[in-house]
Amino acid sequence: MSDVSDHERAMSEASDFSDEEEFDLSDAMPMLKLGAGKKALLQRAAAEAENDEDGDEEENEEDSDHDMSGDEAGAQDDDVEDDDEAEGKDGPINWNRRVKQRVLVCSSRGINHRQRHLLQDLVTLLPHSKKESKLDQKKNLGSLNEIAELTSCNKVIYLEARRGTDTYMWLSHAPNGPSIKFQVLNIHTMDELNMTGNHLKGSRPILSFDAAFDAAPHTRVIKELLTQTFNTPKGHRKSKPFFDHVMAFTWADNKVWVRNYQLTETAPAGTLFKPNTTTSDVSLTEVGPRFVLDPIKVFQGSFGGITLWESATYLTPAAVRRAERAEVQSKVAAKEGKKVDLLTKKKDLALPKDPLADVFA
Repeated sequence: MSDVSDHERAMSEASDFSDEEEFDLSDAMPMLKLGAGKKALLQRAAAEAENDEDGDEEENEEDSDHDMSGDEAGAQDDDVEDDDEAEGKDGPINWNRRVKQRVLVCSSRGINHRQRHLLQDLVTLLPHSKKESKLDQKKNLGSLNEIAELTSCNKVIYLEARRGTDTYMWLSHAPNGPSIKFQVLNIHTMDELNMTGNHLKGSRPILSFDAAFDAAPHTRVIKELLTQTFNTPKGHRKSKPFFDHVMAFTWADNKVWVRNYQLTETAPAGTLFKPNTTTSDVSLTEVGPRFVLDPIKVFQGSFGGITLWESATYLTPAAVRRAERAEVQSKVAAKEGKKVDLLTKKKDLALPKDPLADVFA
């Protein structure tokens, strides 16, 4: 009788947690058989009552969401995305979060060893890059947009080689543009320079731009595209949360001069550990690679479209070689002309033959 009375009291107290829903005895019987007691039974009943109330609230919210208009639903989704972005900025970094900012890096057929090493250096500097195989096409570059879409990339670095010596670089924002075509000059890779500087692989760079980039519209477009391409996204899974090198972009002689430096911290003499560094304690050591980008055209689309800007001072490599050959030929022709003038002068200075020279022979 005591067991039955305890069970009836437990059932009466559990019924107070939910007036609308009836308590199922089959759920409580295993607990009673295992000797869980009245306290465990009450906890189980309270938890089930709360779950039932939460389920009713979720169903009501879903019904209200279905009744909501399309504009209100879109506004609510935008608010949720803004809240998520705010939490990502203010809260800790979620390193497992997938970042969709990726750069496709590829080249054309026929590149030499120097161009191949430059491509590998760019892949090393960009932890958010995706390297692809060489592209056979040289005229229809629009297929790079499809490759970027298949690899989930929104930026493209395409290194194009012509005649074995001429190097061109395309920077594009896929798939809608804009895109910029450069000629790459004075290429020096990391292995070739053998600099003393070094930094962590995958660390985020500090991008330094010259103030001259803000002087003209086309330079501002070049600056923005370089920033979006070489800036490693915050929280990328292959990046490291350190800033230990600087990528410097300088605008001089209508060209972009690219350098990569390591941030070196020096501690005062006589100290065992480095104190808080100041600006005087930080120095720059060049790491490489170094190269110069000569902008040729800025296109509205990706790898084509309307030409927004074209360089008026650009000369093709073939024209430069032709001018160099013409200069050498002019020097050779000048030397030959001097020789002819000297022979003519010697003939003019020669004395005439004396008619009386053979009289007393």
